[in-house]
Amino acid sequence: MKLKLKDILPNPFRDLKSNPLIEEKIEELVGSINLTGFWDNVVVRINAAGKAELAYGHHRLAAALRAGIAEADFIVKDLSDAMMIQIMDSENRETYGSTPLSLIESVKAVVKSLAKGTIPAFVLAKDVRKDSIRYAPSFIPGGDVGGTSPQVAYTASNVAEFLGRMQSRGEGRKKPEDCIVAALNALHLKEAGHFSDDLLTTKDRTGATVPITTNELLRITTDIKRDVEHTAVVQTKSKAAVDAWVDKQKAVEEQRKEHEEKARLAQQALLQKQLAAKLEEDTKEIQRLGQKMREQAANAKLKQIADSEKLQAIEVKIVEAKKKAEEAKKEDQYASVRRDVERLLFRMDNVSTGSFCADIKAITKLPLTVKDRQRIWESAQALGNWYLTWVSAQVSTPVLSGKKELQEMKARELANRRKEEAAARAVEEAARKERAAAKAVAKKKSKETK
Repeated sequence: MKLKLKDILPNPFRDLKSNPLIEEKIEELVGSINLTGFWDNVVVRINAAGKAELAYGHHRLAAALRAGIAEADFIVKDLSDAMMIQIMDSENRETYGSTPLSLIESVKAVVKSLAKGTIPAFVLAKDVRKDSIRYAPSFIPGGDVGGTSPQVAYTASNVAEFLGRMQSRGEGRKKPEDCIVAALNALHLKEAGHFSDDLLTTKDRTGATVPITTNELLRITTDIKRDVEHTAVVQTKSKAAVDAWVDKQKAVEEQRKEHEEKARLAQQALLQKQLAAKLEEDTKEIQRLGQKMREQAANAKLKQIADSEKLQAIEVKIVEAKKKAEEAKKEDQYASVRRDVERLLFRMDNVSTGSFCADIKAITKLPLTVKDRQRIWESAQALGNWYLTWVSAQVSTPVLSGKKELQEMKARELANRRKEEAAARAVEEAARKERAAAKAVAKKKSKETK
């Protein structure tokens, strides 16, 4: 069927915003089209509105338009949404290879279509783990995430089977390809607010922006998931520690109130007995009861001091727990910087796989003269010295040796311990003075009675 190129719509599952067309590929195709004409075998479908939608070949269509072609013949097929997604993923894989952007595009299309019901629901395996189940349209694993919209269960294996991306595990067993797991991890972390699109690209040796590999995507998302899980565990433990001391503080406070109420009731009972004794003009009984009242008052004061000491000790523990929680928080805030360092080290450790090394291996297999071999060796040595000098200038902060770092850590621990001991001595001294004052008052009252 002959169609006007400007009227052709893109594949409805092609995310041109997150995964835009590559300008270099379009320019290459423009040259090919100018030389050979528009390529055949381009498939479209007619949607419910009567418009033609492209199944694949978005770069070819853009190049043809740029080359000035107004209309061309297209193959029209009756394609379902499921087939449009599968064709798009297969074409991207065969033509350009699997990239994180195209993988994420395909996986997202499967899950969103599953939620809309435009592709059939998946059948879960009987032995599937609950923490591996996700519910479309969400990408977060571990069970139903709630909400009012329909939610359809799926796993990484379901998505991989749908896209034809399962790999053998031996003895007839299969598992999803790592690239599918990496794409689902990225979508899960992005939905949870722990992943951004700038992590999908990196800089090559020329400084140009290039997409990362699927292996790098799997490593990056695995590292982020581990850091997020570690942060959650640390925060939970820190909160539990603070809550435990706060609960203990409340218990001691209740205990103090109970002691005060008992002392008040006992004092009131003795006052009633003293009044009765006065009515009976029993002077000795009045004196005995008065002495007992003073003793009880002194004991109540000592009990109050003891309760205050407990509260002060608990307050010190709460401060310590909050301090540990804050230190854990600071450590987790450094996680993103640590991932960047790990990413740089990964690239430096794997520099031998680059095209530059491949070029050296290839040329050294040729029958070089001794002079040319010497020149290559001297150039490599000069390049290595330049890199070492440049990197040393950038990383100007001195790196602590293991021994010096241990000495500084011990010095910090000693300073903190001295502060804690000084605070404890201050609390103990205040409590001692308060006890001595209470005993002095009780002794004075006892002498006055005699």
